Amino acid sequence: MGFKNNQIVVRLSKITVLLVIFLMTCGGGGKETKSNGNFLDTANSVIQYEKDNPSSSQGNFGQEKIISKRSFSGSANMTIQYYRYDPFSGRDVFVEEKQYHYSVYIFTKAPLKIGAISESNPINISIYPNRDSSTVKEGHIDIKSATLLTVNSFQDLLLQYWNLTFVGDKFSGTLVDTHTAEASAANLLWAWEDMAGLKTIKPFPIAVNTTMQGVVSNTEFKLTIQGTTTDTYRKFVVNITG
Repeated sequence: MGFKNNQIVVRLSKITVLLVIFLMTCGGGGKETKSNGNFLDTANSVIQYEKDNPSSSQGNFGQEKIISKRSFSGSANMTIQYYRYDPFSGRDVFVEEKQYHYSVYIFTKAPLKIGAISESNPINISIYPNRDSSTVKEGHIDIKSATLLTVNSFQDLLLQYWNLTFVGDKFSGTLVDTHTAEASAANLLWAWEDMAGLKTIKPFPIAVNTTMQGVVSNTEFKLTIQGTTTDTYRKFVVNITG
């Protein structure tokens, strides 16, 4: 009897081992997921959600539109109206209107982010003149929707200037903060100023409530920016295509 009992114990042990191996191999009935290797580069792309049917109650979030990190080369047609203050009337009086044409670079990418703080815009936009092709800065414009400011070697600060809104490929925006208080004005208009009879070209911060509207996609960029400088003496409108 003792021998038979030992055989039963051995057989039960073998069955237990086989059962454990079976469970480990099958994974308890779970499914295996394989990656196709196509990963979205979230650092260089933006996902914008558009509602196909705003009145739908089905919880449909619509299609995803991906705008990748892009750079465009284009041209700008700028018009500036110059004014000066008249102490006798207490008003700004018109001086002259000038027009400018120059090439520009346009960059779009994912919203800037630092830690848990992110630019609230669907994309980050930057526009710079091609200063390598022209030594004349009058009429140039610099645009940034947001920027990262290094405070010290241990801290960076995210500054947002524009609030942008997208509907399909069309977008609009308003300049909501100049950040001149932080000495970090990045949206600038280069124009002349008369100092004791001498005209000098210098950058002037663009005022809040300046607007932009246009179209941006993976292959096209069209934009109109209209506003004034913070001193109100330079009103401008610029059409940019890329």
